[in-house]
Amino acid sequence: MKLSIIIPAYNVEKYLAQCLDSCLTQDISSSEYEIIVVNDGSTDETQAIGERYSSKYDNIIVLSQENHGQGSARNAGMKIAKGDFIWFVDSDDWIQANCLSCIIKEIKENRLDALRLTFSKFEGGIIRYENRPVLTGIVSGIDSFHDLQSFNCVPWLTIFKRDILREHQLEFLSDMYHEDTEFTPRAYYFIKRLKFYDSPVYVYRVTATSVMHVPTLKRSKDLIRAAFGLRDFARSISKSVRAPYYRYMVSGAANPAFDNALKLDEDSIKQFNVFMTEKKEILGTFLNSPSLMHKVEGLLLLLFPSRSIEVFGFIRALKN
Repeated sequence: MKLSIIIPAYNVEKYLAQCLDSCLTQDISSSEYEIIVVNDGSTDETQAIGERYSSKYDNIIVLSQENHGQGSARNAGMKIAKGDFIWFVDSDDWIQANCLSCIIKEIKENRLDALRLTFSKFEGGIIRYENRPVLTGIVSGIDSFHDLQSFNCVPWLTIFKRDILREHQLEFLSDMYHEDTEFTPRAYYFIKRLKFYDSPVYVYRVTATSVMHVPTLKRSKDLIRAAFGLRDFARSISKSVRAPYYRYMVSGAANPAFDNALKLDEDSIKQFNVFMTEKKEILGTFLNSPSLMHKVEGLLLLLFPSRSIEVFGFIRALKN
């Protein structure tokens, strides 16, 4: 079995070497896995660092493209990946040394479609084990998705069978934030054999300056875009399993969009209210969520789409 590690990279000259070193410090032959670095239009030394590593190690490939976001970079890596399984690793994070042989063994012995990982957080110079597995044995992706309290959509938490991604033409949306919010729930629908791995092999670096921690109008709009994608996907699958997708559409995409917008300046809030008036169709699908709170929220927002942020703030105040 061959593994493809796909690393989207944008202006990460401070972190890329550590990420690559961690992927190279492994207990399997370089012929058993490949590392694909996709430089997404970086303006610093990211490309040069990647090329330096690829000239030294025969299992490292470097691609370069114009800046279109992490989703586009991951798609580019998937197109050339030769591994039976794909692991998306973020360039400012790293993986534990000598973890790949155990991971591959777990996948092979259990004939998995995907392996769900656990992770640690690196923050303030301290590593903390953050995420423990919630399900035991072999389950389907849908089974795990039903437990929405513990479902995490970040793609680096799952090692996916490449054939499943390709067979169902699963790709990330490009030129947007939160592309994983839309991608991961769709991918889990097609996973028949999933196992949770009880070892924190992934280390997630928390950076206060990350764009994902800064509220912007684009973030809110992109989350609504993800909500539409989940809505469309829910309509395409069996009615018997649609409910958690509608619930996640609201709790994982739409509500975070409103929550982010609450933190924006007055002009940006006005722009988002106009945007939601134009996109109010998505508010009607709140009614498909099994959550009574979502249904009430959807009705109120549908009545006042041009004041959606004020309505959402009022609802949140009532809940608190």
